[in-house]
Amino acid sequence: MKIFTKTRKRLTKDECKSGIYNRYLALNAACKGKAPVDPVILSGCKSMVKLAAMESPKHEIRSLGSRNTLIKYADLVLIEKGMQTPTGEKGIKFLDWLRSQVKSKGITCQPTRTTKERAKRALKREDDLTLDIRELRNSMSSMTRAYNRLLKDIADLSRSHSTDPSTKLRLQNLLDEHFTLFGKLFRPLALGDSQPANLVNIRPHEDISQ
Repeated sequence: MKIFTKTRKRLTKDECKSGIYNRYLALNAACKGKAPVDPVILSGCKSMVKLAAMESPKHEIRSLGSRNTLIKYADLVLIEKGMQTPTGEKGIKFLDWLRSQVKSKGITCQPTRTTKERAKRALKREDDLTLDIRELRNSMSSMTRAYNRLLKDIADLSRSHSTDPSTKLRLQNLLDEHFTLFGKLFRPLALGDSQPANLVNIRPHEDISQ
């Protein structure tokens, strides 16, 4: 069975020459421009092979098929137009120099974008931590109020005339032991109203065993 494959139309001489000049225009604009380099152009500047194969409809650039074609027409077109590097190199050497300039610019600009992205991520993490701290404070405030209410109820029960002396003594000992072990957690007050300022005052001072 015969297999048909799609073949790329070979560019004419004029199309190749136009492709070289359009590459020059795109690279020169990327080199001199203040905006970030077009990713397609930057990718094409990784090597001479990539530059030859680069395609960008936006810049009217089509693949030349091979590095040799790039070299052949770069020497023809760019020398004819009198373009050269600061040291006087022409043709393909000029285009390769321009390619290197664009590639270097892309690498130089990358840390700036990365720094901005890192700053953005750091700001988001800070916002998330602030939210977590706020939620933690609210949770601690609720638990502390419930804890204070429980201790107050126990203290009230230890003072009640309806509670027998034996139970009163047990409750008083329970409170004394509890405040001995954990009372320092509330001195000094570190979280404002999330901790009960009168917590230590609920301890019974009278002799409830009588």
